[in-house]
Amino acid sequence: MKAKFASILPLTLLLLLTVAALTSCGHEHVASGWIMDPAATCTSTGHRYQRCTGCGEILREEDYNTSHSYDEQGFCFYCKRPQRDEHHLKYQLITVNGREGYAVAGIGNCNAIDLVIPEKHNSLPVLAITDSAFVQATRLETVTIPKTVQYVGQRAFYMCQVLKTVRFAANSACTEIGEFAFAECEKLRNAQIPSGVTAIPDGAFSGCIKLKNLTLHDGITKVGADAFGNCKELITTAEQGLVYLGTTTNPYLILYAVEDRTVTAALPNEGTRVIGPGALAGCASLTTLTLPEELASISAYALSGCASLPSLALPAGLATIGAYALQDCRALVEITLPAGITAIESGTFSGCTALERIALPQALDSVGSTAFYGCAALQFNAHGTGRYLGIAGNPYFLLCGYSSLPATDAPHADNRLIAENADNTLIP
Repeated sequence: MKAKFASILPLTLLLLLTVAALTSCGHEHVASGWIMDPAATCTSTGHRYQRCTGCGEILREEDYNTSHSYDEQGFCFYCKRPQRDEHHLKYQLITVNGREGYAVAGIGNCNAIDLVIPEKHNSLPVLAITDSAFVQATRLETVTIPKTVQYVGQRAFYMCQVLKTVRFAANSACTEIGEFAFAECEKLRNAQIPSGVTAIPDGAFSGCIKLKNLTLHDGITKVGADAFGNCKELITTAEQGLVYLGTTTNPYLILYAVEDRTVTAALPNEGTRVIGPGALAGCASLTTLTLPEELASISAYALSGCASLPSLALPAGLATIGAYALQDCRALVEITLPAGITAIESGTFSGCTALERIALPQALDSVGSTAFYGCAALQFNAHGTGRYLGIAGNPYFLLCGYSSLPATDAPHADNRLIAENADNTLIP
C-alpha cells in the first residue's frame, strides 16, 4: 500500500502544479493588446490595461504618458502647437565687433517645442542670445543654437523646466556663455560646450539634476564656481579614487570629485587641465597632492578645507586660481604663484593660519577682498600703518591693509597694486 501511495504522489503534485498554472475560470490567460481608456495626450496622462482574450479578466493596468505627435504641417495632433516656430521670436538690433546683426531677446509669441534659432533675421545674422532671453520658458523642449551666435547671455535659458536638449550647430562661432545660462533646467539631459568656449562660467548647469550627457572639448581651461552644482547624473570616469569629466580623447580633462574625502594622497591624471570647483574640498586628511604639469586652472573652493596639506607645488603654466580655492588650508606654510597668475580672487588664502610666505608674480594686477583674511602668520612689510607684500626688488608692491583703522597713511611711493577693500582691512 505504501509503495502504491508513493507512486501516486508525484502524479498528484504534477496535477496541482497544472491547476495552479490555470485560473479559476479553467484556462491559461492570453493577454490582449493595450486598451486605452482614456488615451494619453501630450498634455494629459492616460490609462491603459490588458484583458484576457478568453475570460475578459484585467491582467495588467497602468497610467502612462506620451509625447507630441505631429501632422504633415508640423503641428501636434493633440495640443496643436507647432514643432518649429522660429518666426515669432523677439529680436533686437545689435553690433558685435563692428558687425551689425540681431540678438534673440525673448521667446515672444513663439510656441515651438523643438526650436531651431535661425541664422538670419531680416537678412542680417543672428549674433547673440541676450541675458534672460528664454528664462522660465515653459514649453521649450529642445533648442538648436545657430553657428552665427557668438554669445549666450547670463540666465538665457534659466529655469526652462521642460528643456531636455541644447545643441550648438557645427562650426559654432560662440566664444562665451554667460553665468547660469542653463541653470535649474531640471529635465535637461543633453548639452554641449562649443569648441570656441574655453571657460565654463559660474553656475552654468547648476541645478540640472538630470543632466547626463555633457559634450566637452579638449580646449576647456577654466570652470566657474558651482558650474555643475547638483548635477547628480553626469557621466564620469573614475581612476585611483578620483572622478573626472572629459572627452573621448581626454577623459581626465576636469577633476570633478573624489570618491572618499578621507583620502591622504591624491595624484590627478596627467591629462587633467582643470581642478574643478570643490573637487577636493573638505579632504581634511590630505597631506600629499601632486598636480599635473599641464594644469591650466584651479577652480573656486577646489582645495578648500584641506587642513593637513603642508605644501603645494603649482605648475609653471597655471593661469587661474579661483575664489576661496585654498581657503582653510591651515597647514600650508609657503607657496609660490606661477608667473602667469594675474589675479588673486576673493578669499583665496583666507584661513591659512600657518601661511608665512607667498611669492607673488610680477604680472599680478588684481587682488580680491579677504584674499589673506585670517593669515595671522603671514610676514607683511610695514610702512607706517600700511601692510604690504612684495616682489623681487619691491617690498611694497601690494598694499593689503592697515594695522589700525581708519587708514590715514598714504601708500608707499613704490606701491603698484592695492587689494580690494584694503582701506577697511585690519592686519594686526
